[in-house]
Amino acid sequence: MKMDNTYIIRKEKSLIDELKRRGDKLTQSGNLNDWELLVYAQHFGLATQLLDWSTNPLVSLWFACNESKESTGYVYILKQSDENMLDVHKNHSPYEISSSKIFRPILNNERIIAQNGWFTAHSLNDNKFKKLDSEKEFGNKISLIEIPASEKLTMLLKLDILGMNNKTIYPEIEGTCRHIN
Repeated sequence: MKMDNTYIIRKEKSLIDELKRRGDKLTQSGNLNDWELLVYAQHFGLATQLLDWSTNPLVSLWFACNESKESTGYVYILKQSDENMLDVHKNHSPYEISSSKIFRPILNNERIIAQNGWFTAHSLNDNKFKKLDSEKEFGNKISLIEIPASEKLTMLLKLDILGMNNKTIYPEIEGTCRHIN
């Protein structure tokens, strides 16, 4: 059964509504716009149309090495340009973008600050989010670095020496506990 693109938008809106209902004081305050809610939700694990990026290559390397330690990791490098940028302050709705865009979020939580977070918001095609490299304006602006699984643990130890670890990536108590473990 083929669904139209509105299904994913409705689903994401319902997840955000549920977060507002069950979430913390910040999500329930009514002080966050749709973009800020999506960013906040994404950083704490809610499924959204957003993809996390970092301007700090060590943060990117840490994520590539820390996830799925038994498989190859990748650091993706995205060359941004003004035509790919989205100004979320101009009241663009995250549910009305026609092509994928890059944006810098409001720095409203410690994780975004610690991870030097930026995001891409992805447009839809046939009820699926478009891959960046399939969009002509991004195709030649993405490159990647492969991290072999056999090198991940060594790389994580070196990153820890540089101060890049669970505690610095997740500056809340969760990160401290992960780091102690």
